[in-house]
Amino acid sequence: MRRIILVSTVMALVFTVAADTASAQLLFKKIKQRRREELRVEIHAQLSDELSTKLDNDLAREMQIATDTIKKAAEEKIAVESKKLHQQFESAVTTLRKESDDRFVAGSKKLEELTANGIAEVQKKGRQIARQNNNFQKKLTELNGVFQADLTKKFESLSEAQKLAFTTYAQQFEEKLNAQLKVGENQLGKGEVLQDEIAKAIEDLDKVKIDMVSAVDDRLATIDEEIQNEVKKQIPAEKPEEDSGDDSAPESPAATTPSPVELKSEDSQDEGAGNDTDSEEDQ
Repeated sequence: MRRIILVSTVMALVFTVAADTASAQLLFKKIKQRRREELRVEIHAQLSDELSTKLDNDLAREMQIATDTIKKAAEEKIAVESKKLHQQFESAVTTLRKESDDRFVAGSKKLEELTANGIAEVQKKGRQIARQNNNFQKKLTELNGVFQADLTKKFESLSEAQKLAFTTYAQQFEEKLNAQLKVGENQLGKGEVLQDEIAKAIEDLDKVKIDMVSAVDDRLATIDEEIQNEVKKQIPAEKPEEDSGDDSAPESPAATTPSPVELKSEDSQDEGAGNDTDSEEDQ
C-alpha cells in the first residue's frame, strides 16, 4: 500500500513537473515570438529610414547629374548655333560687300564712259562751232571788203543826196554786220560757257562718286548693326529642353541690298548744246 501511494505521489510529481515544463515552454515561446515581432518592427523602421535617406541621396545625385548633363548639352547647342549664326553673318556680309563693290565698279565704269563720251561729243561740237565761226568771220570779212570797195566806187560817182542815202544804208549795213559779229562772239562765248559747264559736270560726277562710296559704307555699317542685333536676339532665345531634338539651324538674316544711286548722264546737256548749235547755224 505504501508503494502504491509512493508511486502515485511520484507520478503526480512527475505529471506536475511535466505540466509546469510545458506551460513554461509555451510561455517562453510566446515571449520569444513577441520579442521577435518587436525586433522586426524596430529593424523595419531602421531599414526604412536608411533606405529613405539613401533614396533621397541617390535621387539628389541623379538630379544633379541630369541637370549638369542638360546644362552642358544646352551650352554646347548654344555654342554650335552661335557659331553657325556667326558664319552665316560673315557670309552675308561678304556677299553684300562683293555685290556692293561690283555695283560700284559697274556704276563707276558706266559713269566714266558716259563722261568720256559726253566730253568727246562736247569737244567735237565745240570744234565744229569754232570752225563755223572762223568760216563765217572770213566770209564776212571778204564780203565786207568787196562791199566796201564797191560802195566806195559807187559813192564817188553819186550826188550829195545819193551820198547821204548811201551813207544811211552803209550805217544800217554796218549795224547788221556788227549784230552778226556779235552773234558769232556769243557763239564763242557759249562754247566757253559749255566748257565751264563740262568742268562743273565733272566736279559734280566726282561728288556723286564720293556720295556713292559714303552711301555704300553707311549701308554696310547699318547692315552690320542689324545682323549683330539679330544675333543678340537669337542667342538668348535658345532655352535648354530635355526632350528637344531639333537641331535645325536658325534662319539666316536676309541680306539687304543698298538702293542704287541714280546718276544723271550728259545726254541732256549734249542735246541742248546740239539744239543751240542748229539754231545758230540757221541764223
